[in-house]
This record gives sequence, structure tokens and C-alpha cells, in this order.
Amino acid sequence: MTFAALPGHSALAVQDLIQSEVFYRQLGFELLWHDSDWAFLLSPQGWGLALLAPSYRGAGPHLGFHVESRADLERMRLDCCAAGARSVGMIHAHRDGSSSFYACDPDGNVLEWVQEPDGGLLPVLKAMRPS
Repeated sequence: MTFAALPGHSALAVQDLIQSEVFYRQLGFELLWHDSDWAFLLSPQGWGLALLAPSYRGAGPHLGFHVESRADLERMRLDCCAAGARSVGMIHAHRDGSSSFYACDPDGNVLEWVQEPDGGLLPVLKAMRPS
């Protein structure tokens, strides 16, 4: 399995998206994506951080792992099913060009596996970042 240039991300629920963006930027994070309901930042160490506003209607807080190819994503979905993961969802597309599925580990922690778009997710997000 090939992992992507961005190794993964954490997604946190926040009450005030702008306030949280400012906080993490003051800690050295780089804002790569801002929308009305979520933002994506990159830590100085290269780990992604998604901030989910109360209006966000996608997945809640979760831990994400990135892979390069659709075949890797499909294989990981099958592996999750075989390992007994709970609530393994279908692979679906996102507005940033990536695809993913969600599953829960035996303790109910939400996990996401993400296939980055061709060329990687970081260039896409950087090209779309607010000025």
C-alpha cells in the first residue's frame, strides 16, 4: 500500500471556526482551505487538521489516514470489513477532489481513509486557499 505525501489528519469539532483558525495559525499552522462550515490547516510537522464548525453536516470528529490510489482505498475498505470494523461506509467523493470512506474501530472511534486526488491533496488545497 502506498501512503500519500500528507500522512493523515485529525478532525476536531469547534464552536467558532474563525476563532479556531486564528488560534491554530498563531501556533504555526498554515491555513489551506476555508469554507463556511469547515477549514483545513497544515501543522508545522506536516499533519493535517480539519476544523468542523457546528453547521458542518459531514462526519464528526475523526482520525484520517491518506493513501495514494483508488486501489489502495478499496483494499483498505475490504481490510476494515475483514477486521471487523463497525459501520464501514461506502467510498464517496468530496468537494476537494478526494474520495474516502469512514469506519469505526471496535471502541467506536471514527476513522477515515482518504484517497488524494491526482498530484496530491496539498497542491489542490494550496491552490484553493483564501488570499
